[in-house]
Amino acid sequence: MMQRKRSVMRISIAVMFGIAFFSAIPIFYILTMLLMIVYYFAIVRVNVEFEYFYMNGELEIAKVVNKSRRKNVLAVRDERIKLIVPVESVALLEYGQLKTVNCAAKSTHQDNYAIIFSNRNVLEKVIITMDDNLLKELTLRMPSKVNTDERK
Repeated sequence: MMQRKRSVMRISIAVMFGIAFFSAIPIFYILTMLLMIVYYFAIVRVNVEFEYFYMNGELEIAKVVNKSRRKNVLAVRDERIKLIVPVESVALLEYGQLKTVNCAAKSTHQDNYAIIFSNRNVLEKVIITMDDNLLKELTLRMPSKVNTDERK
């Protein structure tokens, strides 16, 4: 779907550039520039990935835009984590509506997990896509907080 949007935008920019080049009407120059700006901000900056690091009892989540800019989203210490369960778990119903930060991958081939943690005495939830290594490490470090079997 995203490839389709990119190709449509590229074709429309090429057509507008061709029309602007062969005509003397200034509006086509302006429209071509506007399309290029929209293309840059709407399409090029879309590639977003999340990186998860677990080191020294702290889970860090970073957002990477276009494989170049990295921004730290969240850092959670072990002692602040209350629960780690799959997103479709019944245990999440106990916590009700919480402020949620979605840091999960767009692909659905891996399992998404919800991490409930306290931030300044307020419970919050973050959704991440966990691989087997991270899940294994969190299970070893916090076996009472990680529940992988509980599903709806």
